[in-house]
Amino acid sequence: MPLPLASDAIFTVESLSLLGAASDATSGGTVGASVLLRGYLIGWLFWLGLSLGGQVLVWLHNLTGGGWGKAIRRDCEAAGQTLPLVAIGFLVIPLNLAALYLWARPEVVAHDALIAKKHLWLNPTAFCVRAAIYFGVWLFMAWSVRRLERRATADPTVENERDVRARSALGILLYGLTMTFAAIDWGMSLEPHWFSGIYGVIFLIGQALAGLAFGTVRAMSRGMNDLPTPRPPSKDLGNMLLAFTMLWTYVAFSQFLIIWYADLPEEVIYYRTRLDRGWLWLGIVLLAFHFAAPFFALLSSDVKRLARMVSIVAVWQIVLRWFDLVWCVEPAFADSSAANLLMFAVVTLVLGVPWLAVFFWRYGTLVDRWTPTPTALGSATARPLHGEAH
Repeated sequence: MPLPLASDAIFTVESLSLLGAASDATSGGTVGASVLLRGYLIGWLFWLGLSLGGQVLVWLHNLTGGGWGKAIRRDCEAAGQTLPLVAIGFLVIPLNLAALYLWARPEVVAHDALIAKKHLWLNPTAFCVRAAIYFGVWLFMAWSVRRLERRATADPTVENERDVRARSALGILLYGLTMTFAAIDWGMSLEPHWFSGIYGVIFLIGQALAGLAFGTVRAMSRGMNDLPTPRPPSKDLGNMLLAFTMLWTYVAFSQFLIIWYADLPEEVIYYRTRLDRGWLWLGIVLLAFHFAAPFFALLSSDVKRLARMVSIVAVWQIVLRWFDLVWCVEPAFADSSAANLLMFAVVTLVLGVPWLAVFFWRYGTLVDRWTPTPTALGSATARPLHGEAH
């Protein structure tokens, strides 16, 4: 279902006016605009992650069923339906490619042999074409799965449910493939002399973790733990948060360990840049608070029974996801700066206004509907829960 034109206009006009205002208001207009553009990229990637993370969790729940998905499914579906808005917000990036990406500057390509070798892939036309393919795949798969879910709601047969499961599996597969390349385009190519085979996987898991944390905060705020169920939803959600936290840590540390062990100049530059530019503190923050603190907190069954404690951990993970994106983006441009971090936080919050407006609008249109469960594969009917739009 298309988003209202008013919401589209809010996102694009608001973003473009922000960029123009910063350029005029700062004494060094070019420097000010560059900082704001980097903040826009970080903020846009953050909200994109919540949209895609929510959508892929819906597909995952279609395959697995389970109590964790029942508690957050409606929120994840609403988050996934903000994706058209985020796609419109992407337009700011190709309009300012040269300010963000070295490979988009002809004078740099002409004098850099390594970037010139990658020009067939890293050029403005190919960048935009691939972005259109990524968003086309994500939007089509989201629409396709919802269409099959509506059919299964109207005619709850085993065959229709299997169709939903099969299409959801295809959606997860295509998401993994396309988001891997998107992460290379939008994140890794900020440092075109560096490469990592696991970079895209870190993005995938980070998005799923952020989407799960967002859905958890929403579910706990609605008092899901107060419902008369044999197992409190916070227990399942806490276990899922723990699993995704461990998985994110595993792939992020694997990247570091492989690069450290190989000790190749073209690979260690990623971490050398962050150490030389004063970003060590952020690496320590991510290790201590994106992994260690939530990991040890969620090991406790007592903590996972308490909705408030699980909510605190989930909010914490959302905030640390933003810092993780700062770690990925800003060290490629500048030294650590409190002023820049504050600017990035403000831009992210501003971009969140239209995102949240669309999220709550879509959430309000969702009604009780069918959801798959593992046991339903052998049954003639499916079971009702939350999620589909009228």
